Amino acid sequence: MEATNENSVLLDSSPDLVEAELWRGVLEAEGIAATVRERNSLGAAIGLYTGATGSMHDILVVESDAEVARALLDAYENGRGEMTEEELATAAEEMFDERV
Repeated sequence: MEATNENSVLLDSSPDLVEAELWRGVLEAEGIAATVRERNSLGAAIGLYTGATGSMHDILVVESDAEVARALLDAYENGRGEMTEEELATAAEEMFDERV
């Protein structure tokens, strides 16, 4: 799945590609299309795209999914390693309900 560019919003960023891909996997497991896009602040001007030049990895989602996606990532980060997938989904739903 991939978030469409025209309606995409920045959800979060990480200097670690593995973490960004992990976040994308968490979102896609819950049915939310997400895209990881490399943003290179230092090397982009001269055409270098490597981790050594200060790359960030942006997580993009469709605007209509942004609130639920944020709740999912918050729940995941708060319970990393302590929750099953089912517990994670329930926690994310509860966090989303509290925000709305």
